[in-house]
Amino acid sequence: MAGGASVRVCDFCEVAWGSGGKYFYVRLRDVGSMGKGKVYVIAVPSGESLPILPPTGIHSADDFKGMNIVSVIDTSGFSKFAPGPDPTTYAYTRRIVQRNLFRIRLS
Repeated sequence: MAGGASVRVCDFCEVAWGSGGKYFYVRLRDVGSMGKGKVYVIAVPSGESLPILPPTGIHSADDFKGMNIVSVIDTSGFSKFAPGPDPTTYAYTRRIVQRNLFRIRLS
């Protein structure tokens, strides 16, 4: 932080910068619903390291009003999210579990 003031981003989210620092990614998660939520991609003003955020941080989607939102990515079913070089390119992992609930004799 190099002696700068602390900035509250959010209470229950994940954040990341895209390569080059032009975009700031905020993933809001639904409390109690693992793997659901959205990533909001915010353009970072030139020469800044963060976009202008509400003083108390981001608590809901309503707090993004007035920000320079570039994209909103639905992350339902994603367990991990990694931004790429621009808002249209990203990587994610998705976990899927299938089980056979019934024992069926095959012979």
